[in-house]
Amino acid sequence: MKFCRIGNLVFKGEEYSFNPLLGILVEEPLSKTSKGIAAVDNPYLLEKRTLEPPYKAPEISSWVRFYAKALTFLSKHSFALAFLLGKCAIPVYKDAFEATLVYRKLYPGVQQKKLCLPRMLFAASLSKRFKKNGVAFVGAFLPSVQMHAWVIEDNMIADPFDNQWICYKPVLIIK
Repeated sequence: MKFCRIGNLVFKGEEYSFNPLLGILVEEPLSKTSKGIAAVDNPYLLEKRTLEPPYKAPEISSWVRFYAKALTFLSKHSFALAFLLGKCAIPVYKDAFEATLVYRKLYPGVQQKKLCLPRMLFAASLSKRFKKNGVAFVGAFLPSVQMHAWVIEDNMIADPFDNQWICYKPVLIIK
């Protein structure tokens, strides 16, 4: 006989999982990962970010410019190295939204469609709130092999200009 774990259930802010050793259902508070997955499964539950033009990104230091260039270069060549670089960053922006605006200011225009991975790593690594309140995703659009990356922080999508994330099913979660 072989056990096949199906996954956890979420109901009214609680997470339930089956403990195969004891044969019981275990109730736990909803983790930030589960909250992120619930938001991806039902994006209409996310809070709407209100934006008032002009969308101003904070000033960008030379260190942040260098970091963005390095992260963008590594993301095109090696996910593992880009991820490791992201682990070394020091959070400098109040949230992932602000960090996303900075990244979009550094790389404006149409090229943003191809830069979702470095943008996600940039926002997650430089946000002061991400560690406690954020979840990052890499998703696949099946049955094609297209992929996309995004951040949900404080029950809001970090990048308000990203409207394609709802088409992707998560294959990787970064918390």
